[in-house]
Amino acid sequence: MWLLIGLAGWYFVVFRGQQATALHWAALPYALLLASTAGLASGLALQARSFIPLALGGALFLTSDLILAAQLFNGLSFFLVGSVVWLTYGPAQALIVYTAQNRP
Repeated sequence: MWLLIGLAGWYFVVFRGQQATALHWAALPYALLLASTAGLASGLALQARSFIPLALGGALFLTSDLILAAQLFNGLSFFLVGSVVWLTYGPAQALIVYTAQNRP
């Protein structure tokens, strides 16, 4: 399911309505990598509650990078867009590191 989310995010945010360049195509494996990471973390969270912060971190990381892609490829701009990116990216990384640090 997460791979479909990553593919749909790439298509609608990066590719759709654009003249495809090498950078557009390079963004596809990156989007799929981030989506599969979020998917793996979600699967782990379903097995053990201690992975819930990891799943949340993976989802936030995917969200922050989709916002950055929308800025780069579609010129997305709104009030405090940079702050929104940092307020998703920073906690995403913190949750991922927290989970890795607190695993036995």
